[in-house]
Amino acid sequence: MFRRVWSGLTVAVMSLAFALAPSVASASGDVDSCGSVDVEYSTSANLKVDETLMGAGNGVYRIGPGHIVLRFDAHGSSGGVRMVSYEMPQHFTVVSNVLFWRTTVATRAESRAVPVSATIAEGTLDGHTLRWAGPAVGFRSDGTLTCDGSMCGQFGAPAPGTTELHVGPNPIDFRPFEFGADMKTFSMPYTIVSQSSSPKQRSFLALGGREIRRTCAPVGSI
Repeated sequence: MFRRVWSGLTVAVMSLAFALAPSVASASGDVDSCGSVDVEYSTSANLKVDETLMGAGNGVYRIGPGHIVLRFDAHGSSGGVRMVSYEMPQHFTVVSNVLFWRTTVATRAESRAVPVSATIAEGTLDGHTLRWAGPAVGFRSDGTLTCDGSMCGQFGAPAPGTTELHVGPNPIDFRPFEFGADMKTFSMPYTIVSQSSSPKQRSFLALGGREIRRTCAPVGSI
């Protein structure tokens, strides 16, 4: 039983180690004449895990801040959008109390998207809503897991001390990004990023952010 508990917690932690866009028609200054515009956002996220065995890994964990860059056609409030950059620091701690044992697993990782091409995901902006045509690809996380407690190294828990963490690359199915009235803030509700039946667990990601700068996209970029 304890092996399944800790296997579920370890998978949950690793899956955790696995956020949008205003209308570019409001661009001003030097970007007015751009053929397309790169808009950068400061982002943060919540990571939620549930359905782990005995609730050992359940919880909501705050991560970030990170950043994301979306590339828009500069000549309208609707049309094609490409995600061209995504980075999110993921530093959080899972404290598990199973019967008489207390164990802490701290994750320090950097999540980023490294696609084969220059595009992580493609979508369409329609008013205040950005809908994606397919999954965002190339997401991976690299960092460390640090385990402290009586169960470290046993029943599927990480080894005592610090071990390397490498997850992915994997796709993520983002839900639509919804923007505020000023078209400079966004939110995305929870979307599932991982699910397993053995061990049983689910992980979800919710994103939010605010525009911090915009620049002309490089000449010849797509």
